[in-house]
Amino acid sequence: MLIIFGVVLMAIFGLGPVFDQMTQGFQSTGGLADDPVIIKYRDGDITRSKLDELQRNHYATRRFLGALVEQAAKQCEAKDVQYSPLAAMVQPLSRADNQDVIDEQMLVRKLLADRAEDEGVVVSDGMIDDYLSLMAGQAEFAPRDWKQINKLVNQRIPMTVIRKHLGLELKTMQMQQYASVGIPLNPIPTEAVELYARANNRIECEVVPVSVEEYVSKVTEQPGDAELRALYEEGKYEYADVGMQTPGFKVPRKVNVQYFVGEMGTFLDNEMAKLTDAQVAAEYEKLVAAEDPMVVEIVPQAEPEGFDLDLSDDEPAKEESSEAKTEPSDADANVDVKADVPVLSMPEAETTEPAVPDPEKLLKDVPAETKPADGLKVTPAEEGAGSGSDQSVLVRGTKSQFASFVQEEEPASEESSATETTAAETTTPGTTQEGGSDVGGIGDMQLSDETAGPSTGEATKKTQIKPLADVADDIRRRLAIATAFSKKNEAIKRAMISMQTYQNQVLRWETSRESEKTESSKPEMPDFDAIAKDNGLVFRESGMMLNSELAETDIGRVFIDVETITPQGPVRTGIQLSANKIFLDFDRVEVLIPQVLDDNLTRNSYVYWLAEKEDVRIPEFDEAKPEIIKYWKHQQAVELARKAAEQIAAKAKSEGKKLTELYPDTAAPTGEFTWFRPGRNATATYGMPFGIDNPGEEFMSTAFSLEENGTGVAANQARSKVYAIQRTTPAASVSELGQEYLEQQFFRFKRVPTDVMGAAQYYAQELEYDWRDEFVKSMELKRMK
Repeated sequence: MLIIFGVVLMAIFGLGPVFDQMTQGFQSTGGLADDPVIIKYRDGDITRSKLDELQRNHYATRRFLGALVEQAAKQCEAKDVQYSPLAAMVQPLSRADNQDVIDEQMLVRKLLADRAEDEGVVVSDGMIDDYLSLMAGQAEFAPRDWKQINKLVNQRIPMTVIRKHLGLELKTMQMQQYASVGIPLNPIPTEAVELYARANNRIECEVVPVSVEEYVSKVTEQPGDAELRALYEEGKYEYADVGMQTPGFKVPRKVNVQYFVGEMGTFLDNEMAKLTDAQVAAEYEKLVAAEDPMVVEIVPQAEPEGFDLDLSDDEPAKEESSEAKTEPSDADANVDVKADVPVLSMPEAETTEPAVPDPEKLLKDVPAETKPADGLKVTPAEEGAGSGSDQSVLVRGTKSQFASFVQEEEPASEESSATETTAAETTTPGTTQEGGSDVGGIGDMQLSDETAGPSTGEATKKTQIKPLADVADDIRRRLAIATAFSKKNEAIKRAMISMQTYQNQVLRWETSRESEKTESSKPEMPDFDAIAKDNGLVFRESGMMLNSELAETDIGRVFIDVETITPQGPVRTGIQLSANKIFLDFDRVEVLIPQVLDDNLTRNSYVYWLAEKEDVRIPEFDEAKPEIIKYWKHQQAVELARKAAEQIAAKAKSEGKKLTELYPDTAAPTGEFTWFRPGRNATATYGMPFGIDNPGEEFMSTAFSLEENGTGVAANQARSKVYAIQRTTPAASVSELGQEYLEQQFFRFKRVPTDVMGAAQYYAQELEYDWRDEFVKSMELKRMK
């Protein structure tokens, strides 16, 4: 008994510090002692842990529904029945490079579900069962089957949690349907006419841009303290937007990324330099023997000379003489042609035959060395095909160059005629009696003389070997690239191991007893430059950067795959910049944890880690004051730029001149453009007038409301520039385009064209966004962190 008691005491005293350390670690990593309220709204608030729980349950519910769809499809396939779900899938949270955006999306769903309850919307257990049955389509599952399906993808989240969160999602979907009732899926005829005009009405303008940035320094006034504090209260929970259209002073996340980079070009150059000239020459001989395309090139062939007749349809054919139209005799079965090309009989399909040139004159232009041997004959493949004393034949020469030849020949003897007739009858199209080839593959006339040379109708491809000096670098690169790639990967692995060793040392130090955790015992930071030099790498550090700033660096602009976890495993669903991934992993990845990144475009490889990271925070007034003043001055600069643009437009109107005449150095034509053009995912986007940075609704509505030679002023969507606009061309009226739409589309085909639907979809989305913003505003949403 005493022994047991002693063991218990030893365990208590021995494990006590361990329990203390575990408790401290739990509190420091965001446990119950660190669960701040991050968002407040009209009816309450929400903590970090609660919002994370909602997001986890959302992802788990999506995984369960995906597995349910997969199992239902398999069951229907086994029954030879087509699977089709009868209910809408819960929509995923939109991907974003900022966790705050994802947080807001999840919070809005919760607020919509709460509002649905206030409006009397109830989602019972029976309704959830009905929804799952509709999602299963023609498949049949019992409640116990749903539990088994959930265990396949969510081992730690029970079916009760899935059902509870599914109720929240269904309430949200119901509220979204209520909001979309007033937004028609298809535009009504009057709206369709207007949208058709916006998608098809084309105009041209001239513009003079006025930069807002140039007028910031011209703002001489200073805002009062009360005005600055009012702006601070309005924007302290919001991020700064593009163009500073609304106040936003919330400090976004920042990271400092340290990394090694293995540059493929450097490793490749090193390996190429190691190759000797003898190795390159030996590889060159192998490639020559194998006729590798690297060392073989095709020699361009010159056009045959002497056939410069152009009997195209563009020139009227001359009428033939009466002698050329005499009836052919049976004796004229063969024709000797002394030319450099094989000949064919021309089918007599045309009612008017082209004029026949003098063959003697044509043959004078043919080089003597290219003339064929005597006895070259052509034999008709079909009876009566172009026979006659005045025989017209087609010459295959250069592209689109044809000539007609006529050659008189003495009547052939009966024995000769019989022999040649037999040869013609026994020769199949495409081959000659002696195994030769048909001219040009046409098959209606064949060469019958075995001495006939190859056809010159299609130039024979000649090749030549490239000199070694011309391909030496390419051969070196081919020989060295595999070794360079391997050595680069080995260097990256060694750098990864070095960083992992240091990270493990720091982790052990951080989890040690407080009495042992001193600055002197803290692991010394490695010499990263020395590690890079020893491995042929380069060490770099980004400094504290925003996402947009990191995306401009080499480590941040690498394109990587976006993977979605499905019941079948990860599935590639797109690409994103590496900077976005780094910020998406902000909460999940701690500092000093190394990761590997490969650039498939440059073949460079990276080992990177977060050296520092700063989370989102709300600045105090004094800290935010410089940004508040910057915002205030930008608003004043926009107005100054607008006044300057108005003066430019007024001058063009009063003098009745074009902007390009008055301001030749700054004015520019936009070219032809429409209000809308086809965009992605069947949604229209704004047109692309030349020289306009990011045009928006203000620019388009102003430009299309002007009369010909009329002037106006509008800012771009980012409000970085204000434009003086002059319309230079007329445009069809809406009534004219409306008549065209009704006659050519609506009444004729009973349809709404895709460009009209795209524009309608754009405005429908804008209405949804406006409704959502108004809803969030009505809930008095405030971010606390």
